[in-house]
Amino acid sequence: MNEFRIEKNRLVILETKLEHTGTYAVKLTNEVGEIESSMQLTVTERPIEVGKHLVDTIGIEKDQITFECVFTKPIENVKWLKNGIELPDDARFIRKGEPNQRYFQLEIHSLTLDDTGEYSCIYTETINSKALLTVNELPIDF
Repeated sequence: MNEFRIEKNRLVILETKLEHTGTYAVKLTNEVGEIESSMQLTVTERPIEVGKHLVDTIGIEKDQITFECVFTKPIENVKWLKNGIELPDDARFIRKGEPNQRYFQLEIHSLTLDDTGEYSCIYTETINSKALLTVNELPIDF
């Protein structure tokens, strides 16, 4: 696949990459003469951002829920917090995601009413996502 396309009087770079940084020149020639022009293109690396944010979720006691957090580029790892405090090591909290990937999950098993709160997926102070979990009581069967 060609990385470049000419559209009328424009050069289009289809998927900009760091290696596209450089000087680009154009030369126009007709019966009157020729003219040349050049320009410098600098491509910078795309910043890491949250590509898919956590979503507010409602669960029922004893059920399970999953929070998903996706980043625009691979990152080392995330921290999971509840109400601003890092989640403890607890068998009910299953963290999924390996270092240097984009996709991270938090599964919470056997929900309790105390699990209600604000959950955060934190890469840095400014690159993070938050959502509310509301846990409702298990309906009583008669």
